[in-house]
Amino acid sequence: MTSVKYKGNLLATESRGGFGGIPFEISPYSNDDSIIKITIGENDQGYVGKLKVEYSGSHTEETGLGESGLTSLALESGEYFNNVIIRSGDYVNHLKIITNKNRHIEVGQIEGGITAHILENRKVIGFYGTTGSWCDGLGVLYEKI
Repeated sequence: MTSVKYKGNLLATESRGGFGGIPFEISPYSNDDSIIKITIGENDQGYVGKLKVEYSGSHTEETGLGESGLTSLALESGEYFNNVIIRSGDYVNHLKIITNKNRHIEVGQIEGGITAHILENRKVIGFYGTTGSWCDGLGVLYEKI
């Protein structure tokens, strides 16, 4: 996994997929915010289309247009997201997000190149990339724990 300093204390993986669409960032408002629930969905062509993140600081951020096959995972006490698997070509074809308790959510087509972001001693705190009618490119924001 190649990581880059993103801003402040945040680190980021490289973005995977294409570069079309409009840039987005889903991140916490403060250091006290943490992810409590993620919802992902597909667009009508089966690509990853929707990404919605709910934070403990009572705010929600989302991007994309996919409303098909919506699936959500609310975190339990002591649980956090620490593994993201992306399959991509020109778009993000498939997205799987896994917790430290080995629970997961996933959507999309199982095709395209695979990139696994296994974040040992780190937790996912957000995402960035580009999106339009589907998720064109996706990277993971994380912090050390």
